[in-house]
Amino acid sequence: MIIIYHVVIITITLLKKKGWFHFLVKIVKIKLIMEKIPNNNNHSEISNINTPRIPEATKSQNPVFREVHALTDKKYPHRNEETITTTRKSILNRYNITQEHVVDFDQDGNRHIRAFTILQHQTDLTKIFYCEGHAPHALLLNTILKKFESKIGVSENLDLDLDIWFIKKGFLDPNQNGFKSFPETRKHLTKTYNQNKKINGNDSDIDENHIPNWFLSGDSSS
Repeated sequence: MIIIYHVVIITITLLKKKGWFHFLVKIVKIKLIMEKIPNNNNHSEISNINTPRIPEATKSQNPVFREVHALTDKKYPHRNEETITTTRKSILNRYNITQEHVVDFDQDGNRHIRAFTILQHQTDLTKIFYCEGHAPHALLLNTILKKFESKIGVSENLDLDLDIWFIKKGFLDPNQNGFKSFPETRKHLTKTYNQNKKINGNDSDIDENHIPNWFLSGDSSS
């Protein structure tokens, strides 16, 4: 046991000297930020400006996680999503994101469901950026950094200072029909709404014809 302890201490010392310790810590922090979802019902409201979170969307053992992260043989061109314009606008309005801070994911993707990533400065409210596409959230984040390097200060995920930036991530229904093609997601959205209806002044359960077309799956700001 003592030998193992000394080996660990020596290894950390060497990593620090070579600059790799900071690199490894940054990798861990990025992974935790991109995968962590606070399970807080106060952030599960559905109203005109809010949408529910689905904590299960980041738990790999859960069916909804497998559903929203599923791959497909079909390639989704990054500019064929005209039907989601209304939903996108509602997200941008919700977080006060200007059109000049929106960037397309410039590659075809094979994720079955469409994702979005938001990068937000903790104190400078003018620095908030958005990217979406049929791709992993980490790639969407990297696209934001590449496009807005001059405003953000870095161009790589691992160089991002997570002490001054918030990351939000979520999913959109590419078919814009309340996730009817994604039964696990639809079930959890319905459950979240019905559990929190009193918060929003609603006495009845959600109308099946008005299931939201997007949801937030993670937010490092809370």
